[in-house]
Amino acid sequence: MANSDSFFWHFCSPYATLSSSDALLWHGSNKRLHDAANVLRGESNHLMPTMRFVLMKNNDKVFFVEMPDTHAYQLSALNLRLHKELDKLTAEQVPALPYAIAECDSVELHDSSIRIASGLDYINELEREFAAVKESAYPLIALLTEIRALQAQLEQWYEDEIG
Repeated sequence: MANSDSFFWHFCSPYATLSSSDALLWHGSNKRLHDAANVLRGESNHLMPTMRFVLMKNNDKVFFVEMPDTHAYQLSALNLRLHKELDKLTAEQVPALPYAIAECDSVELHDSSIRIASGLDYINELEREFAAVKESAYPLIALLTEIRALQAQLEQWYEDEIG
């Protein structure tokens, strides 16, 4: 522990006048430590929002959806709910819905064919696909309401965080 403490003070001491208790808050994560040092040097106005990645699988294709860490679980839960209800739809054209198979904190891609979609872009496309379904027997509005609720939350989040 002494080595990591000395690393912290060596890294931050030229830039910071943090109390010991404040310093301990940053101690746990090198990324946060790096971000804090950048802020203290004036290289950034605020810390970047933390994002999570939801791994989606549709047949043999996989892709990631980048979501704010505060909303990633909502996409996973919405995906599970939509899959539960998908079989109840009687329309001829039902969207092909991928499965949310994992969530992770970071992604380093080594295959350029795998894409990372923005959460808002993904949810906007999902809303368009479900809004286009011509359903007569199932109350599709309930599913659309859940999709649109997450869509509105993401729009607000992007407006607040990104500007």
